Amino acid sequence: MNDPDPNPNPNPDLAAARRRRRARTVVCVGDVHGYFTKLRAIWANLEASIPPRDFRAALVIFLGDYCDRGPDTRRVIDFFLSLPAAYPGQTHVFLAGNHDFAFAAFVGAVPGDAGAFREAWKVYESYEESEGWYRGEGYEEMHLQGRRWAGKIKARFNEAKGTEYKGSIFDAAPTFESYGVAHGSADLVKAVPEEHKKFLADMVLVHEEDDVCITTPEGTKHCRLIAVHAGLEKGKDVGEQLRTLKAKDTRVAKIEAIAGRGNVWDIPEELIEPPTIVVSGHHGKLHIQGLRLIIDEGGGYPDKPVAAVVLPSLKIIRGFEATVEEEKAPPVEDDEEDAPLVEDDGCFSATTATTALTPASSSNFFLSLPSAYPCQTRVFLAGNHYFALAAFVGAIPGSVEAFREGWKAYEPCEESEGWCRGEGHEKMHLQGRRWAGKMKGTFNKAKGKEFKGSIFNAAPTFESYGVAHGSTGTRLGSRDEEWGLWF
Repeated sequence: MNDPDPNPNPNPDLAAARRRRRARTVVCVGDVHGYFTKLRAIWANLEASIPPRDFRAALVIFLGDYCDRGPDTRRVIDFFLSLPAAYPGQTHVFLAGNHDFAFAAFVGAVPGDAGAFREAWKVYESYEESEGWYRGEGYEEMHLQGRRWAGKIKARFNEAKGTEYKGSIFDAAPTFESYGVAHGSADLVKAVPEEHKKFLADMVLVHEEDDVCITTPEGTKHCRLIAVHAGLEKGKDVGEQLRTLKAKDTRVAKIEAIAGRGNVWDIPEELIEPPTIVVSGHHGKLHIQGLRLIIDEGGGYPDKPVAAVVLPSLKIIRGFEATVEEEKAPPVEDDEEDAPLVEDDGCFSATTATTALTPASSSNFFLSLPSAYPCQTRVFLAGNHYFALAAFVGAIPGSVEAFREGWKAYEPCEESEGWCRGEGHEKMHLQGRRWAGKMKGTFNKAKGKEFKGSIFNAAPTFESYGVAHGSTGTRLGSRDEEWGLWF
């Protein structure tokens, strides 16, 4: 005789309905860092990519770091404040990133005791001089991170990131400037509107959901979800970490969950069973491994996008820095019969705003499309510039003899266009040699502007791969195999 089921389901029909119900759309948006145009672009792309009914009812979690680096922190926060009225059916969650926490600390929007704050200064006091901590009006009652954020760092160049510092170690100068005051000025406290201070004060350090669906190779899973800017520490009690974060305990000098790196990268073992999605931004990388989601493609840098992940489908949506008015795709039809259930693979069409991409970033973006949008069919036409680039890196088929014969057609132009004569030029198609050449004349009279390296203006492409224009030794960072995918 079989043993009775220890956990009988009293209502199998209800369980079946739960499995088939329409999965709620959850959107997690990575670091924005003051780039309002990228934020606007990604929002338009999300709205165009998700069926209207799902988008109107979505849970949208912003993963933190809304300020610094980019020029429009004030407009970013204004946009966030406009969302509840514009999209009343959505639920919006705003996590605090380490940059936002420091901004909040400076303007007095972080709770805590001044005595505890001063005690925490001691942890990092050896850095006070080199980081030029803020010592202006009100610093005596300020959290350490507020002082560091508004400080004036002595070093001009950030060796780790390969960029110039913008005011402080947090690159906070653009945030001050977006409110119309100079970096490090105490006037920022008065310049920041009260509703912005309230937004900063209301940010949460962690957000939890009990039932979020995610598509996996094994099928759709119902999971718990924890959203936190950087992650949770391994080897420390998860329950205690969550309680501390929810209480906004600001006595510590550095909150690892919003500022840690390697120590918060992985999912703590406690969260493996029952399955828990841990989603973060912060790390400057797009990393999806199992239920660990890190959604930050470096949106704080001009040539990199703000990224978002849509659940349950795990689709990645991006917003780049736009140079012209964004182009919006036709809206997705809101068809009740075709609306995705939990079982669906969630393949939606997507659009990207018209953007300024470096050749390297545009190629990375194109290469990401098959995995991000597996249901799409993509066609990439070769323009004359891409054909010439492909010729230079050896991704054009053909016989060397035929290529050399082709040189003769433009032979009179060889000297003035400074055709490439470096390594491998003997086997190169004419257009590859012209593309990597060095024009003798510096001004393009037909277009009324300076040439950039060659007649193709190819210098920026070389530079986007970290090599000097015309260099043949590295062949654009040894990207030959990747470029060959295009032809």
